[in-house]
Amino acid sequence: MSEFDPTKRTKEYGNMDRPNYAIEEYYADEDHYANFITFDNMKNGWVRNATALHFVYSMVGAQRGSKWITIQDCVSREPVSRRMGARRFTFALRGQLAFVQRCHSDKGRIRS
Repeated sequence: MSEFDPTKRTKEYGNMDRPNYAIEEYYADEDHYANFITFDNMKNGWVRNATALHFVYSMVGAQRGSKWITIQDCVSREPVSRRMGARRFTFALRGQLAFVQRCHSDKGRIRS
C-alpha cells in the first residue's frame, strides 16, 4: 500500500481533445510511491498473488532488458495520481515475452 495525501484533489484531466474538460473530483497526489514491483534486466521472473493499492504508475513494470516475465493472480486497486499521460499503467511491459493471466485492475491502463 502506498500512502498518499488525501487533501490533494483535482477535477482536471490531461490529454483531452475538449478544452476545459472536468468531471468528478479525484485524489491527485503524486508525491508517494510510483511503482510496486519493477523488473530490470531480469530473465525468467514472476509475480503471483500480489495486491497493490494506491500506486501512481504501475503494479508491475518490466523494463526493456527483461524477458520471460509471468504475472499471475494479481490485483491493482485504486491508483492515485493525476489522470493524464504516462500514469496508471497497471502492467508497464516494455520487455519481451511477458505473460499476464488472471489479473484485475481498478481504474488502471495497460501498456505493452
